[in-house]
Amino acid sequence: MNQNDSPDTFGNNTLQFIDTYKKILEKCFQVHISSIKFIGGGSYRVFEVDNLIFKFTHEGPANFLEREKDTCELLKEKLSISIPYFIYFSDTCPSFKGAVGGYKKLEGESLYKISTCNKMKTAHQIGQCLSELHAVPLNEEFNHQKARRELLEFYHRIQKNAFHLLNKTEQQWTASLFENFLKNNENWRFFPVFVHGDFDSSNILYHPDKGVCGIIDFEEAGPGDPAWDFCTFLDEYGPDFLHIILHSYNNDKVTDHLFLDRISFHAKRIIFCELLYGIEYNQPEHTKHGLIRLKKAIENQITGGWLYQQHR
Repeated sequence: MNQNDSPDTFGNNTLQFIDTYKKILEKCFQVHISSIKFIGGGSYRVFEVDNLIFKFTHEGPANFLEREKDTCELLKEKLSISIPYFIYFSDTCPSFKGAVGGYKKLEGESLYKISTCNKMKTAHQIGQCLSELHAVPLNEEFNHQKARRELLEFYHRIQKNAFHLLNKTEQQWTASLFENFLKNNENWRFFPVFVHGDFDSSNILYHPDKGVCGIIDFEEAGPGDPAWDFCTFLDEYGPDFLHIILHSYNNDKVTDHLFLDRISFHAKRIIFCELLYGIEYNQPEHTKHGLIRLKKAIENQITGGWLYQQHR
């Protein structure tokens, strides 16, 4: 979940906005609500309701929430770390077109809110968590060629929607990045595993006494390149942090000779996710931040995460 919405987004209509969703929940699930707070959104609009987290389908595909619920049920006995377990779910709520689901709020807060000193202590735990997750048996086949086509389509979106904002050097760097990766057949022979798919510091929960204590937001989980689950840490915290994670990671099947190269590529690719979000959803602060991250990547600097994940 990219937490790009905030109550400020809705200006003077914030209370009315929250009350609308409160009434939907009360009518759909016959629950009594004493407190409700909007906490963000991307694929979903997300509310903290008493001691529960409720998600409403928003920008994501219609089946995203049901997929996440089913994924969490699949994983709950296979992972030693806490993950959401949906106790409320409906895709037929009155006055709302889309799925709604709720689970008990997990302890901890997002890792991106934690001091840099404490973050460094979590790297080995993250490696252990990924070892467990990537060992989960695949529940469906992975299509390498489909993934290659989807990356090509993503590159074409960048050319169409973002190239006009890039100078010549930035355009050439971007073209070289994607075209070299796409044409190398070796990049498409990786061993697929069960991945989280959106594994960044916003979706990792931290507790002062336990360190990493939970993982959330599994709507994009499923078969994929294991490099996807490492790349955000190279972006956010740099190669030293990534090295500690990899040192604690145990899966010899996936660490092929191009593994680090693929991690590096995807760490740069995801910069364009924020840039395109800013352009396509008229969020100029994200467009600006995406361009700043792009310049850092070209200069081989640590680029940082999304706008809301700035280092403390």
